[in-house]
Amino acid sequence: MIFGQRESNSYLAAIFSYDFLDEHIGYETIARIHRGEIDDWIRDLAASGLFSAAEVRAAELAWRKNPRLLLDALLEDADEVSVKRWEIAWARLDRQSQSVHPAPVAEHG
Repeated sequence: MIFGQRESNSYLAAIFSYDFLDEHIGYETIARIHRGEIDDWIRDLAASGLFSAAEVRAAELAWRKNPRLLLDALLEDADEVSVKRWEIAWARLDRQSQSVHPAPVAEHG
């Protein structure tokens, strides 16, 4: 199973969709994912018993490299309005993190 691909996201959405359906996911949760704070998600994934240790590790590596993959998986079964709301929130977090950590400017001299 390759995390970040549609089939894998469907399994993850099934596990975590309860949180989205009942509005347990808020802006702070998305901000934590954006910052790469994914330990709770990894623990829950492992505890589900649906994935091998290797699959959990693959998810962890993929999500640590690109936390947006976790958000995409969580949004797999969400309604269109929720998807748009969280994509806008993610874009806002991207802008905020870029203003805090601007890209280096090359100097010629």
